[in-house]
Amino acid sequence: MTIAVAIPNNIKTVLDEKGISPYRLAQMWGKRSNYVYTLVNQDILPDGTDLKTIVDIADLLDVSVDRLVGRGSQKSNT
Repeated sequence: MTIAVAIPNNIKTVLDEKGISPYRLAQMWGKRSNYVYTLVNQDILPDGTDLKTIVDIADLLDVSVDRLVGRGSQKSNT
């Protein structure tokens, strides 16, 4: 039995902060732009998104994986 978990997607937010378009990310990553737009323009990561995909994007954007999947976007109260 497989349990699906909704994983928040902050890729678009990070791209906006860094001034990088999804098209530019596609070029940097060597992927088709329609694939990147589909991945970026969803609030929740699509089912079946590989961890390697998220790690690759995190490396390209020089951010943590947590930042891309929602955890790194929360501000601490300390």
